[in-house]
Amino acid sequence: MKKFINLSLGLSLVPFFALSSVNAQEPLNSAEGSPEIEEILVSASLIPIAANRSANAITVIDSEQIKLRAAQSVSDLLRDVPGFAVSQSGSLGALSEIRVRGGESNHMVVLVDGIEVMDPSGSDQVNWGTFATTEIERIEIVRGPQSALSGSDAISGVINIITTSADQPYSANIFSELGSFSSSKNGFNVGHSSDKLNIKFGASHYETAGNNIRPATGTDDDGYRNTGLNLKAAYKVTDEFTTSLTSRHSSGMAEFDGNDAVNEFMHADFDREFTKVQGDFNSADGLWAHTVKIAQSDFENNQFNNAVAAGGTESDKENYQYTGTRFIENNNQQISVALEKETQNFKQHVTSGVDNKLLERNVDSVALEYRLDPSDAITLAASARHEDNDSFENATTGRLEAVYRQFDNLKWRAVWGTAVKNPTYTELYGNYASFEANEFLIPEKSNSWELGVDAGLLDNRMQLSATYFNSKLE
Repeated sequence: MKKFINLSLGLSLVPFFALSSVNAQEPLNSAEGSPEIEEILVSASLIPIAANRSANAITVIDSEQIKLRAAQSVSDLLRDVPGFAVSQSGSLGALSEIRVRGGESNHMVVLVDGIEVMDPSGSDQVNWGTFATTEIERIEIVRGPQSALSGSDAISGVINIITTSADQPYSANIFSELGSFSSSKNGFNVGHSSDKLNIKFGASHYETAGNNIRPATGTDDDGYRNTGLNLKAAYKVTDEFTTSLTSRHSSGMAEFDGNDAVNEFMHADFDREFTKVQGDFNSADGLWAHTVKIAQSDFENNQFNNAVAAGGTESDKENYQYTGTRFIENNNQQISVALEKETQNFKQHVTSGVDNKLLERNVDSVALEYRLDPSDAITLAASARHEDNDSFENATTGRLEAVYRQFDNLKWRAVWGTAVKNPTYTELYGNYASFEANEFLIPEKSNSWELGVDAGLLDNRMQLSATYFNSKLE
């Protein structure tokens, strides 16, 4: 089956804030001695780049916006993002899905501090309804095909969630909030920042009695609770070498209604843990940058019907990645290579007496990226990735970018790219009882192009963006 998606013009008017990244490589073409701090994007390239060098349609939600919105889940923060459609199947904590540019809810790569957090046992998507906003500093959204940089799943784009770091020598914060429906949110965080060490730890707990979302089928309220822990640390071993650790854990429960009054007392437990260890080395002459990353994501989901276990799933994802970059000719060119190995494991708990089976996938991939600034006004980029998959046909994807900065506050951009999405465990095995795969399924493929313009207003405190894109999904 072929699905053709043709969407025309989208306009967005969003606040624009200048941000910087401590560990990011200095942007190419940054004017020496310039007093203006350039916004750095972590997820628009194999290495962090200045925002004005990216041809993507980008939205950044910063800490000030997150604070002002006072949202409990990330899905509420993403409702206003251009091209995003958020659907929620119940009250707070219920399954929430996000579809971008007409794609499916599992067509996005979602990262937390560079860790992939899509659940293989949940159709390779994120349940945004249980993704709390606590300890989140910034959300980068890069729309369009990104498989050449981020691999399978990145048909519609990438969402990169960056957690908070310590910003003072010593800090401590305790908070407590109360609301309607017996809702409460409590937590604390402590941090330390120095020339060598930056470390921050936070814990929070949110709980609500909820409301009765479907009074026709029962009388119960759909409650929800979520407990989260977040640790982020970085140590500067030398001027050239830095090590870092990120760990985020969340667990909780969400109640939901069944199909009739008999099954009204249903709930799902969830437990997630994301961990990453990373080392960054930048040569003293600034011509070489190396990153080694080991990341793991663990997921456990269990469902209960009137307090009786009704099945569940477990999955984990291990990722090993090396990225190396060489800067050439006064940083006007850069060549990056990424070597990556990923292993996924999946297991289902069944209640019909069928033995559980452990399924495994392995993917080895190599990605290349070349970026060139032939002048102060122009940036060109090309990237490609090849994936060797032991479960599906191998895939090669590509991407081309062009940026023309006509003025300091006016940028024209163009992108072409291809992307793939491998079948999920759900699509392959259905209800999993027999574990007989559908051998006829093949990866989804897309071919997309887009043209866009970004204009800065009010001394670049406001940004107006327009994008026309055409995406064909097969």
